[in-house]
Amino acid sequence: MLNIERPEFDKQLAILCAGLDVPCTDERKEAYWKGLNRMSLPLFTRAVEQILSEENWTKVPARPNMGSLPPSSGASCHAS
Repeated sequence: MLNIERPEFDKQLAILCAGLDVPCTDERKEAYWKGLNRMSLPLFTRAVEQILSEENWTKVPARPNMGSLPPSSGASCHAS
């Protein structure tokens, strides 16, 4: 992608993040920008549309509640 395409890229990434219910932080924007720098903007836009049209992709699993995990059997994370 070209630097002049960055505003539209950021807009498409914001749409993707909103659809997946994840924060669209500056760090995330920069990571995607660097990671996808060889992809064309039209292809990225189509990928966002495809991902959001797939029902299973829009359901990001929630983090497990650590309090609901069964106790470990023996091993401890605490140093002696």
